[in-house]
Amino acid sequence: MSIEILTQKDKELIAVGTAVSAGCQRCCDYHFRRVLEVGASLDEVKMAVIDATGSISHADEMMQRKAYELMDISRTNVDVSDKAGSRISALIKLGAAVASNCTPSIIQAIETARSADVSRDEMMVCIKLSKMVLRKAGEFASEAIDEHLNS
Repeated sequence: MSIEILTQKDKELIAVGTAVSAGCQRCCDYHFRRVLEVGASLDEVKMAVIDATGSISHADEMMQRKAYELMDISRTNVDVSDKAGSRISALIKLGAAVASNCTPSIIQAIETARSADVSRDEMMVCIKLSKMVLRKAGEFASEAIDEHLNS
């Protein structure tokens, strides 16, 4: 007889948090419905969302620190106003949106790129590069998981 380590409710609460963190609205639609079907309370779902968004905020803060450290500058010395509407800015935002897996962000970034006269071919190169970086980031994350779970 096999003993279930996690209940279906536990798994769905984890899936809710993961869907939120992955930026996948379709996944959220499915798992928010499913988690209630398997008996989770609204308070439990709310805690899953709070935990997930806290993880997102922590990851965002860590990556901001790393990026500014690599540039060897303080965040207070950054002026973002001068390039806000440029073509490269639009492509960077598209790449970041693809990496976030957030469909509305991707759609908005595509529209922003179009309005900055970025061609479809340029967008496709950007998307391909972003997917490659995202895939590699997943490989690095898997390596870290293996290393730290087995140590």
